[in-house]
Amino acid sequence: MDLVSLILFQVCVLVNSVNVVDEYEPETTINRIAFGSCNKIRDRSNGLLTSNPVWTKIKQRNPDIFLWTGDAVYANGKNRSADLEFLYRSQLEIPEYKALLESGVIIEGTWDDHDYGKNDAGRYYKEKNKSQELFQNFLGVPQDSPRRARSGVYSSRLFGKEQSVLLINLDTRFFRDNHYIPSMSNLEWMPMSALVAAVIRGMCAFLGMGSNYEGQVLGDEQFKWLETVLSETNADVNIMISSIQFLTSNPVVESWGHFPVAQQRLLDLLKRTNPKGLLILSGDVHFSEFIGAQQLSEITSSGITHSCTTPWFGFSCSLIVESFGEHRLPDTKAYTAQNWGSLDIDWEHRTILATIHDVHGNAVMNITKSIDDDVDSMLLRDDYPTVYAHSLPAFVVAVAVIIAAIVVVGVVLAVVGRLASSQAYKRKIN
Repeated sequence: MDLVSLILFQVCVLVNSVNVVDEYEPETTINRIAFGSCNKIRDRSNGLLTSNPVWTKIKQRNPDIFLWTGDAVYANGKNRSADLEFLYRSQLEIPEYKALLESGVIIEGTWDDHDYGKNDAGRYYKEKNKSQELFQNFLGVPQDSPRRARSGVYSSRLFGKEQSVLLINLDTRFFRDNHYIPSMSNLEWMPMSALVAAVIRGMCAFLGMGSNYEGQVLGDEQFKWLETVLSETNADVNIMISSIQFLTSNPVVESWGHFPVAQQRLLDLLKRTNPKGLLILSGDVHFSEFIGAQQLSEITSSGITHSCTTPWFGFSCSLIVESFGEHRLPDTKAYTAQNWGSLDIDWEHRTILATIHDVHGNAVMNITKSIDDDVDSMLLRDDYPTVYAHSLPAFVVAVAVIIAAIVVVGVVLAVVGRLASSQAYKRKIN
């Protein structure tokens, strides 16, 4: 192929890539990306945070983009849409976050369940269309963007020419089916419903219930869109954001692993399309880890304002997280304190440095990935662990935790029932 033909070929490839993305910014070169998830701006007394220094630390890293990887706010109450609108407005008014926006950093990302509107919710959430409008308003998506015309918040955005980065935001809520056993987190009258839901997820995995479940995560429409984007991309780096973890073997948390057919379908798509410099970012779980394989790596960062050690049962977090670690990259561990992440792209040496930072901005762990890693050469090893396959020690530990959780939930329910009966009896005799 002569020089002219080569140039024409590259132009055609670039044109094809541009045609399938929502936004293209050829003059913007991306060198550093910051990302994070799980951001509560209400404290335990239901008061609003008026300041959060972590945003100053993020700003000091001088990122070109900040990516929300889920749960930018936590809605509650009877009128979720009104609460979401209020919380988004409040987040935008936090001085340190406002300063980050005013610095010119690009804000992008996707949602998870709490900024979708309801814990563990999927496609049956009735207010999802209003939630979409509010979330896109929060991100500053232009009113004439094609993103406004579609159902769901999935999107793609391409930056740069010779050094190009494609952001792919997946929506794991709008079209997602129920779990094999529907999540109890939707029963908000139930004390510790989220803990009960986690116990049920673990039980299903240990007993093999749902190992062939055909429930969808993305839905057909979004998957076809993603297939087109991945088939046409010629970007040097492809960053795919999934709010829930994609490659974890931890059966307690929400993940793609509880939707095994959908997970395998996406794995097959990634292997078939083989996007260059692929990295997956996720949030949701309230701790951080590096998972997958060198050729297909996932970086989880969660959460900005709280972690799995924050609740009263936080003492069990490290035990559970370390019991299910087979999916992690070699010689890496989980980080269970508050955190956020960053990606530094070294275009000269064709590498990406992925770092997890504590709330003070200090690097607590990192890995380096080559942009030229070939997904097709080794997507995942044959014995890669899933949520349905665990070693005996992990099983024993998990069963012990589950039994303890059931006992605690049972006690709480008994106390609540006893109090309710007592109050009813007092009203009756009076």
